[in-house]
Amino acid sequence: MADSSAAADTAGRLVSAVPVGLREAAIDSPTARATIAHYGEQIDLLERWLDDYCKAASRVVTEAPVLDSILTNFTAQAVVPVALAESIIDHDYDVVAMRKYAEGAKDFWRSIVSVAKRLNTGVVEPIRAFLANDVRAFKDARKAVESSQKNFDTLHAKFAGLAKAKEPSSLREEAFQLHEARKQYLRAMMDLTALAPQFRFALDKLLVRVFYDQWKEMRSSRESAAASFQRSAPDMDRVRSWLSEMETGEKAFRRELIAARKQLEEAAEARMRPSRELEDYTFSNQGGHAQTTTTAALTPSPRKGAASVSEKQGYLYLRTYSGRPTRTVWLRRWAFLRNGVFGWLLQGPRPGEVVESERIGVLLCSVRPATAEERRFCFELKTNKHTILLQADSQADMMDWITAVQTAKSKALEDPGAIDTLALAGRPHSDPAFAISPPPIAEFGTLILGSTEPGTSAADELPSNPDRSNTLPIPDQTRDSPSVDLPRRTTAAVDDQGHTSRLLNKLTSKGTSATASNNASLSPAAGGIASLIAASHGSLPLGPSLSIGGMASQEADRLRTGFTLALREMPSSSLAPPTLANTPTQTSLSKSAVIVTGERGLSGGLDKSGLPNSLVANIWGCSDTVFVNRLDGRKEKTISSVRADSLPILQLPSSESRLKPGLATRPERSGTVSAADLASPSLLERSRSESPTKRARNMTISAGTDVAQTYSLPVVQDFPSYYPLQLKSQDAQFRLLFPTARPDERVVMVFRASWTPNDLQDFPGRVYVTAREMYFYSNHLGLVLASTLSLASIDEATAAPGRECDFLFLHLKEGGTRITIKTFLDPLRLLQRRINFLVRNSTASEPLSLEEVIKTLVKMESEPAEHSPSLESWEDVPPDTPSNPTKQTNGDRGHSHAWRSEHRVPPVRVEHGLKLAAGVSSNKFKLPAQPVKYTPPGNLLLAVEREFDVSPKALFHVMFGDKAALWQLLQYKRGGRNVNQGPWMNLGEARLRRDFEFVVATTNVAGRTRTVEVRDYQTADVLSEHLCYVVTDKRTPWYLPMQQSHRLVSKIVITHVAKRKCKLAVFVKVEWLRTPLLAFFCGVVERQALNDLQLDALDLADLVADQVRTLGAHSMTKKAIQL
Repeated sequence: MADSSAAADTAGRLVSAVPVGLREAAIDSPTARATIAHYGEQIDLLERWLDDYCKAASRVVTEAPVLDSILTNFTAQAVVPVALAESIIDHDYDVVAMRKYAEGAKDFWRSIVSVAKRLNTGVVEPIRAFLANDVRAFKDARKAVESSQKNFDTLHAKFAGLAKAKEPSSLREEAFQLHEARKQYLRAMMDLTALAPQFRFALDKLLVRVFYDQWKEMRSSRESAAASFQRSAPDMDRVRSWLSEMETGEKAFRRELIAARKQLEEAAEARMRPSRELEDYTFSNQGGHAQTTTTAALTPSPRKGAASVSEKQGYLYLRTYSGRPTRTVWLRRWAFLRNGVFGWLLQGPRPGEVVESERIGVLLCSVRPATAEERRFCFELKTNKHTILLQADSQADMMDWITAVQTAKSKALEDPGAIDTLALAGRPHSDPAFAISPPPIAEFGTLILGSTEPGTSAADELPSNPDRSNTLPIPDQTRDSPSVDLPRRTTAAVDDQGHTSRLLNKLTSKGTSATASNNASLSPAAGGIASLIAASHGSLPLGPSLSIGGMASQEADRLRTGFTLALREMPSSSLAPPTLANTPTQTSLSKSAVIVTGERGLSGGLDKSGLPNSLVANIWGCSDTVFVNRLDGRKEKTISSVRADSLPILQLPSSESRLKPGLATRPERSGTVSAADLASPSLLERSRSESPTKRARNMTISAGTDVAQTYSLPVVQDFPSYYPLQLKSQDAQFRLLFPTARPDERVVMVFRASWTPNDLQDFPGRVYVTAREMYFYSNHLGLVLASTLSLASIDEATAAPGRECDFLFLHLKEGGTRITIKTFLDPLRLLQRRINFLVRNSTASEPLSLEEVIKTLVKMESEPAEHSPSLESWEDVPPDTPSNPTKQTNGDRGHSHAWRSEHRVPPVRVEHGLKLAAGVSSNKFKLPAQPVKYTPPGNLLLAVEREFDVSPKALFHVMFGDKAALWQLLQYKRGGRNVNQGPWMNLGEARLRRDFEFVVATTNVAGRTRTVEVRDYQTADVLSEHLCYVVTDKRTPWYLPMQQSHRLVSKIVITHVAKRKCKLAVFVKVEWLRTPLLAFFCGVVERQALNDLQLDALDLADLVADQVRTLGAHSMTKKAIQL
């Protein structure tokens, strides 16, 4: 019963773990292809390394007998000869010393030789078996992917090039031939993607077991060197314990991975399955017939229909020109429309990279179907300079792209800051929807637009491999232009088929005279907003991007001296480990993304465009899979709340201060973070060099006059001088793993831990702690889990040391729950003290600055810790907390499970969907797929059970709301008068109670009628939102004998069945308060009471059905509350 109650309490509070790799493979994104290529390179390196290690070990085994004979002769010569008499050598001391040495040396060298001889069975054979089985299976899967991918790309290109007038039957045959190739490719991709995390874990098991076993043999054979082993034994034992913990949950993770793989593969196959109707392949339905299809018919308004979205991504064929003479080449490219920007992501010059193309603002282009094109499903994206012809896979896909662009335009125009942004369209940080800009990061960029027009120069010709073409060269001094072949600013009005005039009308209708006057000083001399639009079409502002050229090699080297990536050779620190976490997706540029983020101070909260897509694609993938769960039940803060209006402002120098470029002012404003928190006291002492991005921001803007304009720009400030070196790289990767984190937050502590949400799963990963929040990240066996917790929601952190691992308990203020974290290698005492300090500081009236926080954390490392009962003993920890969870007995495990169900955070739900809804909060409630089953504890009798077509919450308000008169009607039918229904009162521990007072007329033994006051009450025992509600109704049996000795108890249980469907169950029993004098009548009274309770339950169900009927067919919870 306890398990059922706990399951009902926590069934709806789910957090999400995302199979990022399988999701990317299901949509066949560039990240998935880059990941496959990256894994292929790594497997080749791994195979060579393991093979070389096996060869070296085999040679040691071969040479071991020769070494044994040499060492035997060596130790034998250490014994003094018998011929040397006592006259020469003191036998009492010298000979004893030499004998002891010889015995020790013999044992020492013998142990080494014995270990060397056993290398064949302990090292060579396991590695050879791994190479022959796991590595070979992975390489076979990789070959299958390569062959199926080549076949699929060939057939896809052939199918896309078919003409409109081709026979429908032939088109259908070609479509299904392509579909079969796509299915084989999808199956191969899913096989390899699902195999990759299992292969990685198998490699972990191989390496840990091989080296642990060898280390154990060395330890056992070298007992004379016990001191050295004693220093390393705790860490080695903890590493072995970590592997044991992971092996315990391996089956559960593998089961979830297989289930996710199956559902994602089926969803991807169903989404790409072609139609069997011949009508869909006829010429008139190809979406391109110039005489039968009009632009108005193919371009519906994005405001029509709630399904219109402003973001989309997927593969499109792009028409390019190359060669001499010029020829047309259609290339398949991954296009994205996000944050008002259209661009491409594709594999870089190396197959294990994902790079980004130029970005086109949706307000500077027009879109329409390409009716004159011979190929099917083509549409045109036109700017002032380029006409980009794109081809979708189907008519519906083409319509989705056109609708998405139109919706993105409307959304950009509805932005309250759109007019101000357009008026300053020349600013480097203007809205991305108003700019055509080069790739934000040059090292992650490529050029595509130059190849979309005929007459491309020889330097722009496509190389032999079209997937790796037009990649940006390494920056040098040969080009110092901040643009990508951009024309000069022009003030001539350009009308792109009415697009400019429509944009002008939109802006002028929304603008005000005050805004126009403020913008006039920054606009060209003539033309007003119309000239700004024309100038935007002509000048194409760069936006928040890095100049593609102009950075000398010496300057690039100096740029990297201010930021150091975490290395294993770095000095150890208790504030952070010397290594980086394993990112959700791995490409050849994943580590470079961390370097770029740290060097240039990038953050997802700086502007509307967020982090560059190229960085996110190399970390999280191309699909929108950044799930961040909140463990404290609070709503996720939107990035807009911490953007430009709340960030520290860096005032750029004016024309008067240009002689001192190193000086800048930081005006203090209310609501901003002080300079002591995020920056060094003096800006002249910078801990890292100024990046090219920030140097570009220091340029002044000329708006057609000689007076230079200045502006303020929100930036993530440089690392302060006191910021520890070990935390810099951790902070950079933290911003990539958690793009929604506030830009003004700095990581103050990182430690390795394992989060235990249930008995079957342990998520190993990292815990990033800032001054306000605690973030947990894990990537284990293909499942990625990202969670956050406010430090203010933690009441206290307690700890309990264990033999195989240490336990850290975070007690939450709300709900009486706690989060269990296991640590293996980090100092438990220090972690507890630091977390408690940060918790107290987060709730203080005047929190300490960042500098003071870091100094305090560093100082704690050398301070002696005060005695803490929660750490030194188990006094503050429940006795059923396991000190060795992996070695519990069956009886203990059941008891521990009950405790965990009560005190832990909700279980983990694995995302099996192919798509993530755009704009949906990561902590949004999700109904379970299965009905909730709940049986109250105790000897209860089920009286009635019915299902209703309303949600559980709506039915709860119908029955137990403050305005509900249902129980008053029941009391009136039973004879109660003057019924007074009291309000719900909080009893604590999430329990509520309300009382009913009424009067009844009863007849005594003498036949006299008298009025009796009766008080009944109800208690709400379980209130699990949308899932389960349990209310206990206790009534006085005023009409039965022995009414003072017993009570009538009804438990009303409302549980979730399906969407907008619930089940009402009423359980009844008779509760005896004391044994009456006439005990032999108890059975008769109880039978009558149970019969009355069952009849009352049926009346209750009928009344509930009548009340539900009044809600209507589309009943909503709000209406139920009003009733």
